[in-house]
Amino acid sequence: MAYAIYGLVDPTTKELRYVGFTSKLLKYRLSSHISAAKKAKGKRARCLIWIKSLLNKGLKPEIFEIEKTTKDSWREAEQFWIAYFKSIGADLINHTFGGEGCLGRQHTPEEIEKRRRANTGKKRSKETINNMKKAAQRYYTNGGQSSFKGKTHSEESKKKNSDAKKGKPWNASPETKIARNKKAWETRRKRGNTHHTEETKERIRQKKLGCKLTEETKEKISKALKGKTKPPRTKEHTAKQGLSLRKYYAAGGVPWNKGLDKQEVLDYSEVRT
Repeated sequence: MAYAIYGLVDPTTKELRYVGFTSKLLKYRLSSHISAAKKAKGKRARCLIWIKSLLNKGLKPEIFEIEKTTKDSWREAEQFWIAYFKSIGADLINHTFGGEGCLGRQHTPEEIEKRRRANTGKKRSKETINNMKKAAQRYYTNGGQSSFKGKTHSEESKKKNSDAKKGKPWNASPETKIARNKKAWETRRKRGNTHHTEETKERIRQKKLGCKLTEETKEKISKALKGKTKPPRTKEHTAKQGLSLRKYYAAGGVPWNKGLDKQEVLDYSEVRT
């Protein structure tokens, strides 16, 4: 299979207007461009609009080979030639930098609004969500990085974010927050996802190891709890606590007062209170 970087030239001005890649014969690639332009209705791709304008005049673009390339190096070659011709003043109509199909492509406000309207109210299926999760996992597992990694928000950006969030549910009253949390918990309960997996628990535990509360945080907690009394424990709650303790001891756990005499236990209790 032959791989090549090609150019499309305006037949009237003889100026290079488009640089692309193909694994077909050049005449077949040109035919596919012309066919796509004829079928294009309402599309905003500059290449298709340009070719269609030529067809309306009874003309068609001229195609020529810029460089032969390989399956492994065509991306770099396409990016190089697009950058090169732009650097010497060629008025290219390429949407992107080349190489990856959509790299460098910027949607117009009209396109963004059209997509927003088309997707408003749509709900993704569980299968679609799982596929998206798997794709993201593969991306990061293979060395992919967040597009924002290493960057920081400017003070202007922070101010805009702050103003946009003011008055939203996450800044609402405690009652609203409690209601939102209850709703989220109910959703998780319906999905059967009310408990962390062992892997998640271990990750949380590792993250918390060595973390110590600051004196300021301790003081805040102390003030928040002052004057509050614990509700009386139900028999069910007491039974659950007993079961938890039995599991703890069965797994090799040791009571906190083991090895202490009665007086030492009383002294320790006084210190705690």
